[in-house]
Amino acid sequence: MKGTSAPMRFEMGKPLARLARCWKVTQRVDVGGAVMTWTDHDTPLTDPIDGLVYLPIAGGSQSDIVSDVSMQAANDNMSIASESPFPTLDSVRAGDWDYARREVFMLCWADTSKGRHVLGSGTIGQISVGLSDAQVEGRGLLNALSQSVGDLTQPGCRHRFGDGSYLMGGCNNDGTTDPEVYSVIGTVSDVSADGVDVDIPEVVLGSPTTASGAYAWGRLKVIDPDNLNYGRSADIKVNIAGRVQLHLPFPYPLTIGTEVQVYEGCDGLRETCITRFNNIYNFDGEPFLPGTDK
Repeated sequence: MKGTSAPMRFEMGKPLARLARCWKVTQRVDVGGAVMTWTDHDTPLTDPIDGLVYLPIAGGSQSDIVSDVSMQAANDNMSIASESPFPTLDSVRAGDWDYARREVFMLCWADTSKGRHVLGSGTIGQISVGLSDAQVEGRGLLNALSQSVGDLTQPGCRHRFGDGSYLMGGCNNDGTTDPEVYSVIGTVSDVSADGVDVDIPEVVLGSPTTASGAYAWGRLKVIDPDNLNYGRSADIKVNIAGRVQLHLPFPYPLTIGTEVQVYEGCDGLRETCITRFNNIYNFDGEPFLPGTDK
């Protein structure tokens, strides 16, 4: 109970401890950085540490949190109502909850000034959304140690076109492949029913290069603040005649008149790096490594 105050430890030692579990979830900055708080108590509680009000949860349950001296990740699962501000199908598809930071702790509902008893912290993992509820996985801090870190050997380039920054490594290490230079700003003129095919006249009329397929492997970014997809990007599968075809549609509807920015892409081949972008110095692959069949 390191970090738990003496009054809180005394409260927890009572036969009928007056405890309430609290959750604090902070989304990533690139999706707004919203902070959501809730508790399993039947009335709102104010945390003395962050000063935030924790509102009663509509309904749900959580598995026990196990914490010991081993190196095993302290993961848990939670079932909550699938309604805003909790995970909904649209928000999960949008990636709003990916790698969101979470904190779980206890408060004394009769006297919150006794402080927190921390149960765990980490990130949000997998989420599955049903008709009325959402199953949320909570991953402990040690979960990061179970992930493989490193690059796989491959003939193609590992970089995404234009990634990195000047002298910081990546495709754009020396500033020759600035993605802003290889992009065009346009307006959506039509969208297919499934949201995959998007017509953008400027892709042909005002792009740096009019070669068919120049935007394949690129990305389409919404820069219109009036659209719910503002700031989000979708990968481009192919483009022809002023139209881009996406691998997957945006999580929210893309409407006609939305302002977007279209970035060119690269297929990652050594030949493309040489002939199209003259950027072989920053190529990061092993094109001459023999395969297992040679």
